[in-house]
Amino acid sequence: MRHFQGGFELKSRGSAYLEYATGIFIACVFAGYPALALTASVFGIDADNSRLVTVPFRGAMLTMSLVILAGSRLWIAGARRPGAVLLGIFWSLYCLRILWETVYHPDTLSIATEYLWSYALGVCCVTNLPMLLPVSSTTQQIAPRGIWGLALYSSILSLLGNPTGVDLEQRLTVSELLNPISQGQSAVTLILAAVYLALTARGSLGFWVFAASALPGFYIVAAAGSRSPVLSLIGGLAILSWWGRGIRMANRLAVLGVGVSFVVSFGVSYLIARGSALTTRVEGTLAGIASGEDMDRFSLWRMAWSQYLGSPIVGDGVEIFGVGYPHNLVIESLMVLGPLGLVIFLLIHLRAVRGLSLAVNAQGMAWLGALAAQFFVLSMFTGGLYCSPEFWAALMGLLTISDLGRRRPV
Repeated sequence: MRHFQGGFELKSRGSAYLEYATGIFIACVFAGYPALALTASVFGIDADNSRLVTVPFRGAMLTMSLVILAGSRLWIAGARRPGAVLLGIFWSLYCLRILWETVYHPDTLSIATEYLWSYALGVCCVTNLPMLLPVSSTTQQIAPRGIWGLALYSSILSLLGNPTGVDLEQRLTVSELLNPISQGQSAVTLILAAVYLALTARGSLGFWVFAASALPGFYIVAAAGSRSPVLSLIGGLAILSWWGRGIRMANRLAVLGVGVSFVVSFGVSYLIARGSALTTRVEGTLAGIASGEDMDRFSLWRMAWSQYLGSPIVGDGVEIFGVGYPHNLVIESLMVLGPLGLVIFLLIHLRAVRGLSLAVNAQGMAWLGALAAQFFVLSMFTGGLYCSPEFWAALMGLLTISDLGRRRPV
């Protein structure tokens, strides 16, 4: 087994309070908003349209981020940060593109200018900068437990907090913020956090408690009827399996493997019998592929490619004109910033892959590797560069591990 050595500790002027604050912050980044939005819906607040939910949460996250940054040293003396440099270059180019489009072509944007800037800088970039900080062992323990707690709370509200009496599957298809993809991804986050904590639990009781807590997540993923959460779950579980085998947890991993196999087998049979939205959508996808019919995502990707060909050197636009983002961050980076932007985006991911390798070889950070796999898969099917905060947070975390982590055999 390999551990981090040297340099991977929080550099701050504060005490343990900052370490706890960072752990809580990371938990809220990955699981905070669904919990708040679902709580608001239980009390009858329209989370889709009300700023009573979005603005306070985003403002609180930005404030917490600035407090953590003020008490920490983002750039560590003597440390080389190639991943952070690449990230800074990419975001500088992206902000220049946003500035150009909002000044000279505002009529091509499908969203308000202030919304675009606030989400790009306020939500995805500045708010997530604490993820570029090296974290302490205390933070490494707090963050996954906080993520698990918030995600479990969200899942409970999804299952029980339903004052309207609408069936879960129907409710997950009529809300914009509480939509199938969002709720499915929140459930995936719960499953991954629960599996990680089950594998690292000190006793048998803890193992079974955390393992059982993943069951609501499996049900919600199936009930949501969205395909991207299923693919994200497969990616995250693959990372945890890789890590669990390497740290000699074969017994627990085998128990979880058998349990997941049973849950999936039983769940698939049950859903097919009920005619669930998930099985219906999968069958529709397979039928569409077999018949050669056009698929929505493929149409968007072709539109993005055609728009890029109109300006193949520097790219064109922030979104597909009159439509929105293409729901694939790799294609979007090419469309928006041209070949240079795509190359930088891919180089960032190469650095992140090294961070992923280090994360799965360190007992305290494998949860981040699993979440990174989840949101990377998600980024291939939904979301945009300016509105994927969890993706950027996970990527920044892996870049920090890649830049500052070193391995030594134990």
